Formats: sequence, structure tokens, C-alpha cells
Amino acid sequence: MHIVASQISGVAAAHSSRWHRDRLHRGFMALIAEGRIDPAPLVTQVMPVDDVARAFALVAERPSDLLQAVLDFQVTAA
Repeated sequence: MHIVASQISGVAAAHSSRWHRDRLHRGFMALIAEGRIDPAPLVTQVMPVDDVARAFALVAERPSDLLQAVLDFQVTAA
């Protein structure tokens, strides 16, 4: 069994040099590249880039069903 876990906040000072955001980001991206994590379920909103103001307003509202908003640069708003 291989368990991958980390604590993003509240890391003890003695471990802060080993666990920082850059390392967590690299580890997460590596797991995606290896096919061990599917990030698709983490995206709850996809909006055309033309709706960037609406996307930021939505994020600022912090609705309980919003996990991650993504701007789609290949689609424009109607």
C-alpha cells in the first residue's frame, strides 16, 4: 500500500523546509501525470474567458458547491 498525504497548513516548523506549497504542487502534478489522480472531479465550474468578471464574482461569493473554477480560452460567451 502506498499512501500519499500532506497537511497544507499547520506544518510544524521542524518540517516546514520539507513541506511547502511548491513541493505539494510538484507532488500533486506528478500524481496527475502518472495517472494516479484524476483532477476532473475537482473542477466544478468551467466558464468562457469572456465571463472572467462573473467567474471572479462567483469565487468571491464562495458558494458551497464551488470547488474550482476554470476559464475556457477556446470558447467565447454568447
